[in-house]
Amino acid sequence: MKTTKDYFQLFLIILIFMLLNFLAIFYLNEIYLILISIVVLTGILAIVIHKKFIIGEFDKVVEYVNHVDLMDFSKDKDLPISINVQESLEKLSRDMKENLKAQVEISTDLFHICEKLNAVSQESLAFTETIAASVETADLNTVEQSNMLNKSSELTNQVFSSLKSIEGEMIDKIESISNSINMAQNGIENVKYIEERIRQSSDMTQKLSKEILQLKDYSDEIVGLIDLINSISKETNMLSLNASIEAARAGEHGKGFGVVAMEVGKLAKETEEVSVKIEEIIYSLINGVDLIVKNMEKDMEYQDANCSIISETNEEFANIVEELNIGKNSLEDIKEATEKNNKTIEEVNA
Repeated sequence: MKTTKDYFQLFLIILIFMLLNFLAIFYLNEIYLILISIVVLTGILAIVIHKKFIIGEFDKVVEYVNHVDLMDFSKDKDLPISINVQESLEKLSRDMKENLKAQVEISTDLFHICEKLNAVSQESLAFTETIAASVETADLNTVEQSNMLNKSSELTNQVFSSLKSIEGEMIDKIESISNSINMAQNGIENVKYIEERIRQSSDMTQKLSKEILQLKDYSDEIVGLIDLINSISKETNMLSLNASIEAARAGEHGKGFGVVAMEVGKLAKETEEVSVKIEEIIYSLINGVDLIVKNMEKDMEYQDANCSIISETNEEFANIVEELNIGKNSLEDIKEATEKNNKTIEEVNA
C-alpha cells in the first residue's frame, strides 16, 4: 500500500517533468526538438515510476507468497493472518496431546475399575456361598450361626465399602470424561477456526493472483507504448538523416542545420537504446509475474490439501467425542446400579 510519502514523491516527479517540458518548449523553438525532449523526458519518467512503485509492489508480493508457500507465518509481522494461524496450530497440537494423554489415563482407570468389579463379584459369590452354608448349619449350632452372621455382616460391610469406593471413582471418571469431552469440543472449534483462516488465506491468494495478472496487462500496455516510442525514434532518425543530406546539398549555408540534424540523430539513437532496455526490463517483469502466478497456484493447492486434512481431523475429533459420550453414559449406568446395590445393602444391614 502506498503511503503519503510515496504520493508526495510521485507529485514531485510529475512536477519536475512538467518543469522540464516547459523549459524545453521555452528554449527550443523547433517543433521536432520539442517533440524529442518530450519523448526523452517521458521515457525517463516511465523508468522512475516503474522502479519506484511497480517493482516495489512486486517485491512485496513475492515476499508474501514465498512465506505462505513455505508455511512460515512468523517471519513478517506485517503480513496478515500468519501469526494467528501459527498460534492456533500450536494450540491445536497441545490440545491433541493433552486429549490423547487423557484418553490413555481414562482407559487405564477403566481397566482398574473392571478389575475391582471382578473382585467384588468374586467376593459377592463367596459371600453367597457362605450364607448358604450358614443357613444349612443354623439349626445344628446356634453359636456357629451367630459367628457366620457376624462374618456375613463383615463381608457385607466390605462389599458396601468397595461399592462406595467404586462409586466415588466412577464419579471422578465421569467428571474426567466430561472434561475430556469439553477439551475435544474446544479442539473442534479450534480446528474450524484454523480451517476458516486457511480459506481466508486462499481467498487472499486468489485476489493477489488477479491483481498480479492485472499488473501483467499493464506491463503489456507499457510494451506497446515502448514499441510506439521505438517507431517514433526510428522516424526521427530518418528525418535527421534526410536533414543531413539536405544540409550537405545546401553547402556552406546548411552547415548549422547539418549539426542540428546530427544531434537529433544522436538523440533518436539514444532514445531507441533506452526503449530497448526498458522493453527488456518489462519482459523480465512479465516472466517474473508468470512465475509468481504459478507459485500461487501451487500454494492454493497446498491450502486446499490442508483444508482437507483439517476437515478429516475435525471428523476424528467428533468421533472421539461420540466415543467419550458412550463411555460416560456407560459409567453413569454402572453408577446408578451401584447406588441401588448400596441402598439394598443398607436396608439389609438396618
